[in-house]
Amino acid sequence: MHWRNSKPDWNQGQTMQQIEVAVTQCLVDNEHSRSVPGLVLECQQCGHTVDVFGTGTASARRGAVKLKDECPDAPGQYFYVVD
Repeated sequence: MHWRNSKPDWNQGQTMQQIEVAVTQCLVDNEHSRSVPGLVLECQQCGHTVDVFGTGTASARRGAVKLKDECPDAPGQYFYVVD
């Protein structure tokens, strides 16, 4: 598969659907089983969740990317809006 073919063709008016996510601050376990501040992001369409370390804007964006990659109802074709 060519990289160019895997992207939407923006010239033909194809756009990505935007789905809101619920963002909750909580403690998440790291690789050493220690609880650290983090975020849990939940897809409002199907309920799939991912967790990320940190509580800032960059962490929320990282969670949105993880949702885009992992959500079973959105195989890479959706853009998640983090409020």
